Amino acid sequence: MSTLRDIVGSDEPTTVENMQADRPLVDLLYARGVIDKRAKRMAFNTLYPRTATRKLVLNSILGVAAAFFAFGFIMVMAANWQDLGNLTRLLIPQFMMVLCLAGIWWKGISSLAGKLFAGGVVLGIEGMLVILTQNYQLDADSAWFFRRLIFLPLPVIIVARFLPLWAIWIVLFNFYLIAEISISEISFRRYIEEPGLFFSVVSFIAFIFLYEFFGKITENNFSWDWIRSRWFRFLLVLYALFPTIGQIVFTYGSFIDDGFDGVKVLDLLLMAFGVLFVIGGIFYFSKVKTDLWSLALFVLGVDILVLINAMITFVEVGFPDEGLPVIGLILSVLIFWGSYVLLNKFRLSLRKNVPEEVKELESTQGMKASELIDALSDEFEIDEERAREVALERIQKNQMPIYLRTLIGIGSFVSAGFLILFVAVTLGIDESSIYGVGLFHVICAIPLYLYGRKIEQNTPFEAFLTFFSFALILSALLLAMTSYVQASTTEAAEAAALAWLEAIDQGEYEQAWEKSSPLLKTPLSPTMLQRVVTLARNDLGSVES
Repeated sequence: MSTLRDIVGSDEPTTVENMQADRPLVDLLYARGVIDKRAKRMAFNTLYPRTATRKLVLNSILGVAAAFFAFGFIMVMAANWQDLGNLTRLLIPQFMMVLCLAGIWWKGISSLAGKLFAGGVVLGIEGMLVILTQNYQLDADSAWFFRRLIFLPLPVIIVARFLPLWAIWIVLFNFYLIAEISISEISFRRYIEEPGLFFSVVSFIAFIFLYEFFGKITENNFSWDWIRSRWFRFLLVLYALFPTIGQIVFTYGSFIDDGFDGVKVLDLLLMAFGVLFVIGGIFYFSKVKTDLWSLALFVLGVDILVLINAMITFVEVGFPDEGLPVIGLILSVLIFWGSYVLLNKFRLSLRKNVPEEVKELESTQGMKASELIDALSDEFEIDEERAREVALERIQKNQMPIYLRTLIGIGSFVSAGFLILFVAVTLGIDESSIYGVGLFHVICAIPLYLYGRKIEQNTPFEAFLTFFSFALILSALLLAMTSYVQASTTEAAEAAALAWLEAIDQGEYEQAWEKSSPLLKTPLSPTMLQRVVTLARNDLGSVES
């Protein structure tokens, strides 16, 4: 899927004329017998010229060779670690750092290879710290260790300008902050219930604000283009939303249970700030700086917050347990389906505002399936009509971008869980009927999904049919798995019990003792087991059948 289609999707029907030709298409043509090996080889050479892939192949081979060498070196060191002196152990990461520094000098810090070498320098620094703490027993606490782990390699990370290193450093900084807070005696700790969670929320949100601030003040400075990456912003949002949602749910649950007396002051303030952060994120990434991936993540966070807090509220007000799965199912369907509809409408509005020249540029990139088929038919005798029919099998039926499909998938999974609870708790279906209920779900899901494919796309009703059919299919799969596990577990237990009794009946007490559980094997030896069984059967006589 192309970049533009991956971000805002496409409302234009995909055909053989505008579909990108790729390796799976060639493999499918070969598997269906439309082209032979010679045509397949030509297709690959046309799509992926060797002049363009030679450097990639050579670099991949060198990378694999380096990985094997490094793995072998690490294994040799690990096998002989106890025989190495302290000085030798410290020299190993330093030697690696020297080699990586030489690699940086050779390739340059601005190249990808140079940035990877900078990552090796960081690993060398951290490895030396680990060896120091192990060999010399510095009596260091976690805060001491993390303090040096994040600040010693920081100059290298700053100079490298390599976002993966920053992504790892931010996570390590959060661990350091938690370790530092756990041993500090700050005066306002008594106003916080969970200091670790509290400061995780604060630190990750602060990093998002810093990232957007630096992006704003350097937007006209091309030397800072390395920092403007959608995947890194998405990762920061994910870092921040995870503890923020947890803190809001935790604080809200305490507030519902015990009122203001059960909630610390700073926790309550952070909960309010977290709610504003989530709502503000939706506004910022939809109105100020459009980023549909980060926006979808904030929308998903709101969905989870509303659903969990609503269920907490219903439990607290004394709603009957039998009705909770029904409420959960209705809420999950409405919340996730509504979010999908709203996000899809926003996506469509963006699609209309995409300049025509951008769409035309997108449509001209890469070889199309029809062009590949024409090129192959010029050189080989192939059935063009059959080739186009096969190519139609590769057409992506779902034109939704990945983040919308992910939203549907998560919502369907949550709804499927509530649907299973509805079947098990509200309807009281016993274990013997689980498989039949799952089969009924599949029977209902298939016509719903097929009907949703036939009606007008990108409408709320079509989205509801797709969403609910996925929920039915997922619930059916989970029910079928549960039924299979229960059946296989019961059969295995019965078979093991019968084998044990057969061994006892045949006088093979040693074998029966080996097949016994630890509860029986621990107090009894094989000889003691034989005595116990013999004494118990003296009055019954020998086995007759």
